[in-house]
Amino acid sequence: MSKGYAASVAVLISAMYIITSVSGGKYDHQRLTTARQVKTARRIPQPRNDLDNIIVKALEVLRGLMPKGISELGVPVLEPFRLSHHGLNIQSELATISGSLDDLTIANLSTFRLKHISSDIENLKEDFVFSFGRITVSGLYNITGEMIDSVSVFGNGAFSLIVDGLMVGGRVRLARENGTDNNPAKIDELLIRFSIKAMQSNSENFMGGGEMGDLMNNVVSESAPQFIHQHQEELSSLLATAMQDLLNPLLEQYTIKQILDLLDVRQTMKN
Repeated sequence: MSKGYAASVAVLISAMYIITSVSGGKYDHQRLTTARQVKTARRIPQPRNDLDNIIVKALEVLRGLMPKGISELGVPVLEPFRLSHHGLNIQSELATISGSLDDLTIANLSTFRLKHISSDIENLKEDFVFSFGRITVSGLYNITGEMIDSVSVFGNGAFSLIVDGLMVGGRVRLARENGTDNNPAKIDELLIRFSIKAMQSNSENFMGGGEMGDLMNNVVSESAPQFIHQHQEELSSLLATAMQDLLNPLLEQYTIKQILDLLDVRQTMKN
């Protein structure tokens, strides 16, 4: 089995961890926090416009709330993020993998730093770049499947991942149907690119465990950054599709006008 095959298994599973970290909570979106409620925040040098300022401040409020959650909105504790069970069903050109993750814990999501932000309010478009400190992921896994060229993959038991130097950037755009802001909000473009500097993988019984398992864990750790670089398009497409499927049902509860009014965007930009 090649190093690329082994690395691809871990990277695909890692992508599902990231997706799980934002999709595991059940949200009750009865209200949104307005810009007037945001009073304190770290400052990003020279925001490009007032909407950038609002987003920067809102993200800092979110950082402070992550260890506590927002019970009135049904938002769980996000630092660390915990999930008791999540099913896996990866169907892509890279792999077909089924199984589950249990007792999942993801720590240090609140270490995010906003490296770049650029808002285009007229076209409802946002460009962004985030970096993270060391992210740790642990829990129990149980997977079976096949990689490209029908190479079998399998394993179950405890696992841990340490991810250093995660960088996530991209673009999100909301649809404005019929040229009006009175339709339900919906993401019609989402581009995500990500990279890591290093990853340490330790999965019990991976590929049968024992010496083979130790070898494959080492191969995964060494090969993951390069594998992500080589397969950026496929992995980014998987993540973007999952994020749109998650976010659009939530956004469609509101019109674009309602969201902009709640954020006080237009009034702020007039002043």
